[in-house]
Amino acid sequence: MTRGRRVWGALLCLVLVLGCSPPGPKDIRYGEELCDYCHMIITDPAFAAQLVTRTGKVHVFDDVGDLAAFTTEGRVPADEVHGMWVNLFLHPSERVPVADAVFLLSDRFRSPMSSGLAAFRSGEMADSLRSEIGGEVLRWSGVLSRARGSRRGVDAQ
Repeated sequence: MTRGRRVWGALLCLVLVLGCSPPGPKDIRYGEELCDYCHMIITDPAFAAQLVTRTGKVHVFDDVGDLAAFTTEGRVPADEVHGMWVNLFLHPSERVPVADAVFLLSDRFRSPMSSGLAAFRSGEMADSLRSEIGGEVLRWSGVLSRARGSRRGVDAQ
């Protein structure tokens, strides 16, 4: 085998390996990218979230509440969702799947779209902050229930 064929073979293998990686969240370009729900520029990493489809399309959000609304409105069918991630409020450069996060709902949070939702890695962290500022600790199912309730209120008007 010639050297040229080996190089092309190695490049082809690299492309195949990279192309076969599972879809996942990406690095958001803060100050540049628009939220896929409200179309505002995403500026605050502490409240950012992402939804990734099975095909690898990434939807980005400036507020956990926007991700919840986008999800409950069925803008991407549930069977096409690969996963959803939220940035941690205390460590915004870290992302966790929504199922692993604990959320604190508090009117003391100045989230971009005023949802008042912040994500934490553990219930202990969320409880500790709740004891200081007030609010309600939720799992993702509770966040979705609140989003569905808000949506019904909008539909009724």
